[in-house]
Amino acid sequence: MLDKPMADKLISFFERLLAFYKKFLKLESDKYADVKAGSLERLDRRIREEQAYLLKARGLEQDRLSLEKQAGRPGATFRELIPLFEPEQREKAEKLYKDLSGTIRELKQTNENCNRLTDVKLHRAAMILEKMQNSPELKAVYDSKVRARKQTSGLFSKKV
Repeated sequence: MLDKPMADKLISFFERLLAFYKKFLKLESDKYADVKAGSLERLDRRIREEQAYLLKARGLEQDRLSLEKQAGRPGATFRELIPLFEPEQREKAEKLYKDLSGTIRELKQTNENCNRLTDVKLHRAAMILEKMQNSPELKAVYDSKVRARKQTSGLFSKKV
């Protein structure tokens, strides 16, 4: 059995972990919406935020391993720790476990959906580019527009 202070530490940690993953899920959901809408600026910002979340998740994983070691159960999963809680705390630990595992499962699914949609959009863009490369008429139109843009845009005025 876990002593009360250790059980309280673990419950507190898993509550923080749940709050973190709920925020991470919100970010992934927003990122999916941006991919779906084709909003590249917002998507770029969300990807940078996602990288920060991934670093934070690694830090939380280290904290979890440290707490498990302190509890005398290095390498144990949260599920394996639940029977070690006193009966009055076990119900709370079980609820936390369900909420946390459900949130993480939803996060993974949202991330997979986002990756799948991104792959579809990238494949579609690659097909359009390939079609353009194989069509001299489309390539000529595109090249002329690029040349025209280069001539009119510049850092300094041509009058200077």
